[in-house]
Amino acid sequence: MPALAIDHHPVAVPDGTTILEAAAQAGIAVPTLCHRPELPSLAGCMVCVVQDEASGRLLPACATPAQEGMRILTASPDVLDTRRGLLELLLSNHPADCEGPCQLACPCHFDIPRMLRQVAAEEYDAALATILERLALPVTLGHICPAPCEKACRRLPADGAAVAICAGKRFAGESGRFAPPPAGDTGRRVTIVGAGPTGLAAAFHLRRQGHTCRIVEAEDAPGASLRRQCGDRLPAAALAKDLERLAAIGVTWETGREVAPAGAGALLAACDALVLAAGAASAGLAEALGVPLQKGLVAADRVTHQTANPKVFAGGAAVQPCRIAATACAHGYAIAANLGGWLAHGRVPTKPHERFRSRAGRLSAETLRGLMTDVEDGPRYVAAAGGPPPAALDSDGIRYEATRCLRCDCLKKESCRLRDLCAASHAVMPDLEGARTPPGRVDVPPDIFVEASKCVQCGICVRTAVRMGSALGPSFHGRGFDLRIGPPLGRAWADIPRDVLRACVAACPTGALAAAARA
Repeated sequence: MPALAIDHHPVAVPDGTTILEAAAQAGIAVPTLCHRPELPSLAGCMVCVVQDEASGRLLPACATPAQEGMRILTASPDVLDTRRGLLELLLSNHPADCEGPCQLACPCHFDIPRMLRQVAAEEYDAALATILERLALPVTLGHICPAPCEKACRRLPADGAAVAICAGKRFAGESGRFAPPPAGDTGRRVTIVGAGPTGLAAAFHLRRQGHTCRIVEAEDAPGASLRRQCGDRLPAAALAKDLERLAAIGVTWETGREVAPAGAGALLAACDALVLAAGAASAGLAEALGVPLQKGLVAADRVTHQTANPKVFAGGAAVQPCRIAATACAHGYAIAANLGGWLAHGRVPTKPHERFRSRAGRLSAETLRGLMTDVEDGPRYVAAAGGPPPAALDSDGIRYEATRCLRCDCLKKESCRLRDLCAASHAVMPDLEGARTPPGRVDVPPDIFVEASKCVQCGICVRTAVRMGSALGPSFHGRGFDLRIGPPLGRAWADIPRDVLRACVAACPTGALAAAARA
């Protein structure tokens, strides 16, 4: 049994054990991309690179046998630099978006492409559930939002007309019957001053966590200031639809009650936490509670929204000018996430590391035309955002709009191994000149998608089909820089047996082979 040291940890392993297997036995995780334990090693991507301390040589851990006396380093500076460089080389031919540009442009960052897929399939309950994960007022914003998401839509440069995302959001809010499941009562009480978009959104998301939420509003109705500002663009029935959803999960409000600074202390004493979301009126309350101001606005952490008084959070126009209601709603979501953590654990959650994001960048007209080959290629049905919204929306028109989506996002954005490795290695998208694999897409009905631009030629799908004994499976084509993976010569992806394709989808470490999520 060879005895060796991995990161200075001694380990003895049976003959024929690879360094990767030996490291696992020692409890040390070596990153891998093209390796799967049930498949023969290919050592193609070299992401599992390790270093022999004695010689300085870099070795693929998945294919190198462990030998007596080896001293292996898995995270030396040379290893880390090499691994990052290898990942960036893969990224140089990875013109693909993790999240769709529309999702990144929306202040609330809800999963717009998933919502559009659900709307296209007439799964309105699921579409509403997707929206409500991060956006509490879909019908209201569907009427008044200036739609920054649509300005980022890749369909806009493709044919001059973005997908009607706001209309889809509004229709799902009006038609979907999804009711947020009741959360167990935590016994914690939150008072929110201000029933604008920030206060309403914070109450919605906090109540979904199980906290008792009471809103105190100086106006005669929740959302009154929003209706006054938006005029005819926001029908009373639209706001009422969203308010019904808040009331249904147990959010309560007291209107016509203006809280004077002198009463701020008593208000705070009667609850476990206080949210200031009353715009300019919040400044006097903050001062009364010992919370400092900055340029006349409440001083709060820009990420957590917690103030110098840990029981007090603030957002929306109380802390910064909010030109659009979606930004105010996003503040409400962030307040709920951080305040909820503080109520549960006595501290706000640790700021998460920014996720690595692959971005396709600006696509050529030819590439955009290629993306339109399998989507609806007609003109926009709903008027562009910013004009008067239609009095009513019909399901046929909304479904048509949803099928105009170019589906820019990755179907495996939450489970992509390449994305996780790039984040851990601090890899960055290189800005290189030259031809790259076009982001084309092949549909294999009913729900499997093949995207060549996301393929890293790891060969896992090829080896999976061989292991299953399939006569038809993905195959390597070409050599060197022209290497690609596709169906066997003269055959199509749809010719590959469904069970083989599904196994390949499950094994693929990127979104190159993926299945559309069902509701």
